[in-house]
Amino acid sequence: MAEQIGVADHEARMRGKAESLAEWQLAEDTATGLALVLLRGEPRTFEGTMEEAAPILRAYSQEVIGIRVFRTIRASMAVLACGYAPEARALDRILVELVAHRKVILDDPTGGEARRWLEGKSDRGISAKVNAMQPEDLYRNLSQDSHGDPRSVWRLYDPESESILLGPKWDPVKTRASLLMHAGVAIDQTQVVATLNGLQVNALSEAIDHVKAGWQRLEEDAPTPE
Repeated sequence: MAEQIGVADHEARMRGKAESLAEWQLAEDTATGLALVLLRGEPRTFEGTMEEAAPILRAYSQEVIGIRVFRTIRASMAVLACGYAPEARALDRILVELVAHRKVILDDPTGGEARRWLEGKSDRGISAKVNAMQPEDLYRNLSQDSHGDPRSVWRLYDPESESILLGPKWDPVKTRASLLMHAGVAIDQTQVVATLNGLQVNALSEAIDHVKAGWQRLEEDAPTPE
C-alpha cells in the first residue's frame, strides 16, 4: 500500500511539471480550438449521385478524423502528465496514421478515399502511406511501443543502474516533443475542417508561429548526443 501511495504522489509531481510547460498550454489551446471548430459543424443530409456526394464525404471524413485527433491528443496528454512518455508513443502512432489518412483523403477529389476510410476499408497499406510522408524510422519506432511484446520493456533498461524502469520518469525532452507534435496535428486538422466547411479561423497563423518557435527552443535545449 505504501508503494502505491508513493507512485501516486510521484505521478502527481510529474503532472505539475508537465502542466507548467509552455508546450503543454500550446497543446491545450490548439486541441480546444479544434474542438470548437468541430462543434460548429451542422448535421448533414444528402440525396444525389455518388459523384455529387464527394464534398460531403470529404468534409465528414475530416470531421471524424478531427474527433479522433482531439480524443487521442487529450489521452496522450493525460499519459504524458503522469510521467509515462514511452507509453504515449502508442498514441502518437495513432496521430501519425490519422495524418496519413487525412492526406490521402484530401488528395482524392472524387471522395472515394473518404468513403473507403469511413467504411473502415483503408487500413491496408497504412505503413506505406505513413512512410510516404514521414521518416520510415519514425513509424517503426512508434510501432515498437504499440504491441504486447517485450521490446518496449527492453527500451526501459538503464545501463547505469542495471535495472528496468518500473514507475514513471520525468522526460522533459520527449514530453515537449510529443506536445508540439500534438499542437501541430491539431492546427492542421482545424484548418482542414474549417476550410471544408467554409469557416474562418483567425488565430491559426499565430499558433503555427508558436509551434515553430517551440521546436526551435526544444532543439536548443535538447542535450547534444555524445
